[in-house]
Amino acid sequence: MGFLSVFPVALLETWLVIFASDLFRYLIAAGVLASFLAVFSGQLERRRIQSRRPKRSDVSREISFSLGTVVIFSLIGFAVHTGSQYGIFRIYSGNLPSATILLLEFAAIVIIHDAYFY
Repeated sequence: MGFLSVFPVALLETWLVIFASDLFRYLIAAGVLASFLAVFSGQLERRRIQSRRPKRSDVSREISFSLGTVVIFSLIGFAVHTGSQYGIFRIYSGNLPSATILLLEFAAIVIIHDAYFY
């Protein structure tokens, strides 16, 4: 079996691990929030903004949007991981560059983000 036939499987496995970890973090956060709301539903009732309760379709839509967000975050994590493996991105661990380099990189990120955003 050649390298190219195994390569896509390795990439898929990498993405699945990243997706599972992102999904796990989402489920923990969603579970904690749902538990909090269930436990304190009586005390929180008077603070409701809307009198209307969400329908099953509303809840399903919100969950599907959240799962879509998990997919997007996992694809970004996969791109960063894969890019770091091929030298496109540099992930700092252990020996950090000088503070000047870190500040310049941070400034570049802020400028690029602001240029894109605005």
